[in-house]
Amino acid sequence: MVLVMLFIPLLLMILTTSNWFYFWALMEIISMSVVLIITSKNKLFSESAMMLFIIQAVSGLLILVGGTYVQAFSSNSFLWMTMLLGILLKLGLAPLHFWVLPLLGQIDYFSMFFVLGPAKIPPLSLLCFNFSYQVVLFFSLLSMITGSLLGLAATNVKGIIGASSITHTGWIFFSYLCNFMWNYFTIYMVSTFFLLFSLNQNQDLLSGLNLLSMSGLPPFSLFLAKAYLISVLMMYLNPFFVVILLVMALLSLYYYLKFAYKFWLKSTNSKVWSVKGVYILTLTHMLTAALCIFFYGWDLALNF
Repeated sequence: MVLVMLFIPLLLMILTTSNWFYFWALMEIISMSVVLIITSKNKLFSESAMMLFIIQAVSGLLILVGGTYVQAFSSNSFLWMTMLLGILLKLGLAPLHFWVLPLLGQIDYFSMFFVLGPAKIPPLSLLCFNFSYQVVLFFSLLSMITGSLLGLAATNVKGIIGASSITHTGWIFFSYLCNFMWNYFTIYMVSTFFLLFSLNQNQDLLSGLNLLSMSGLPPFSLFLAKAYLISVLMMYLNPFFVVILLVMALLSLYYYLKFAYKFWLKSTNSKVWSVKGVYILTLTHMLTAALCIFFYGWDLALNF
């Protein structure tokens, strides 16, 4: 619990510091905090924690080397790529996503939230280095395609969550292109929290409906976020890329629906309908919908 309480001040510090080395050091402290949270929940998770430690250490080293020298030799494309590879590895974006599914398959839902949510904030902040538009677009689309295909092959809910993480991180990366990244990330993180909470509480009906929310099915909030992104970027993107986005969104919707249906069957067979669960569900989607409307209105106000 102490480690969890430290997360908020650490995140506030990392978002306000202007010193490159302090930023990197705080980012690594946050990464190590996630490792400690995993091991504190269950000693059997030590192998998973070691895997995450190695991944975060390697990616942190790449970011440190690349970022330090980029500030001195900004035109060197090799240094830019070194830093970008560190960010991709830390976020679990394709093609450096190999650790995401094995890790999530071995840890509990509480630890999973910190891996999928708060730990992504520091590396996402590094996009302020203004990476090439074409590079961001390429890795975004690659992650969406990879995550969608992995989701089709998933056989359990943790596999779905892992594939979803890769896909949605691709969308978050993509939303950077139209300055909607933090808005999309906030909606995704809130939706992920409620999904993991319902799974941890064994609320089958609630879990099924939260899976639909994560799928981007209308009228849920992630659908509104994706629709807004596509509508904005249609003005700048080749129609071919827009078609890819729509196809990947439909593939993701298919595997989410498949697992949501399984949860509904379980909830119907058990004949347990929790009134508390329905209240939580209502609160979940009212909150995420309100966030989506707020961010959309804020963006309109800024562009007015």
